[in-house]
Amino acid sequence: TFEVESLDRGARRVAAKDFFKGYRSTDLKPDEVLRCVALPLTAKGEYVREFKQSHRREDDIAIVTAGMRAKFDVVDNVPTVAEISFGFGGMSFKTVSCPKTSAALTGKPWTDETLKLALATLPEDLPMSPDVPGGMCEFRRSLANSFMFKFYVDCCRRLEADGLVRDAVAAAGLDAGDLSAADRFH
Repeated sequence: TFEVESLDRGARRVAAKDFFKGYRSTDLKPDEVLRCVALPLTAKGEYVREFKQSHRREDDIAIVTAGMRAKFDVVDNVPTVAEISFGFGGMSFKTVSCPKTSAALTGKPWTDETLKLALATLPEDLPMSPDVPGGMCEFRRSLANSFMFKFYVDCCRRLEADGLVRDAVAAAGLDAGDLSAADRFH
């Protein structure tokens, strides 16, 4: 949530999904300033991850960015998606969410089949014409899919590390070679 304020009208809150209107365009009125950005703390079984890919690691504009959040219910050692949301930058003229993918995954067990469903649904939320400004349409799509896979692996590792799911990595169909996908670079 973004909190903006005007001397004449006071403060108001704007949901993140409504704040960005277009390329370099926000819901900020001419007499308002951005006062704060409120990010809620995560709960047990809730994971947030950010991704950025650019040509260079330092001092470069991103080709594609993503922010992902999932909250799981765990019953009988099976994690089920209670809530999930995605935001992607670099896939449109503004940051976009993925409501179809979120709806498709909600209520599903966190399995390889659910990952496949996510990868099949993402293109519906992230349509790109071949003549998109900046080009690299297929490369950007592959980055979005890669970020989804990385998030899948990361959540499996964290569900297991947090003691919420025994053998979550193996149950998800992941092997040792897959785990490095969730590693962070420094």
